[in-house]
Amino acid sequence: QRQMCIRDRSKIGAKVGKAITRRTRIDEYIWITIQNFIQRHSYKKADGLKMKKLKVLVVEDEIIIADNICRTLQNLGYEVFEPVLNFSEAIESIEKEKPDIAILDIHLAGAKTGIDLAKKINQFYNFPFIFLTANADVSVVNNVKKVAPQAYLIKPFSKNELYTSIEIAIHNFSKNRNSVIQGKTKNSFFVKDGN
Repeated sequence: QRQMCIRDRSKIGAKVGKAITRRTRIDEYIWITIQNFIQRHSYKKADGLKMKKLKVLVVEDEIIIADNICRTLQNLGYEVFEPVLNFSEAIESIEKEKPDIAILDIHLAGAKTGIDLAKKINQFYNFPFIFLTANADVSVVNNVKKVAPQAYLIKPFSKNELYTSIEIAIHNFSKNRNSVIQGKTKNSFFVKDGN
């Protein structure tokens, strides 16, 4: 009887062992299948949406301040172009580099101001910009409001304030653009092709 018990136990042990091995193989197969699915679908999408570095243009006529801003932006992980001093240099850089966002000083070298540049960006280029100024008086603020900047920074400002302004400006700009696109889609109608 004792031998039978031992034999039975060994049979049960073998069955359990097989079951565990089978279960492990199934789990392994499921895991590999999930991994393959993730690699085929999610990872490809993730690659497409990989956090690309935001490209930032700095338009500031005081070279030391411009260099400091550019250095701070690079430390924050942004891609930064050579800073420009005036309206015409800014337009050249926008045409060539295609920035995602611009930081514009209101008072620039030359006849045209940062507000003139903002009007041009709104009219022809359509990307977000942040105004930068040491002057926050009522007349300046009223002029600034007319061109609807995504943010407004008063000098001096901290690294965190710069980062927050850029991220919120990009987020709000994208959100508004998506709303406009959805609105246009809702108001559209489609004609079925006869073929």
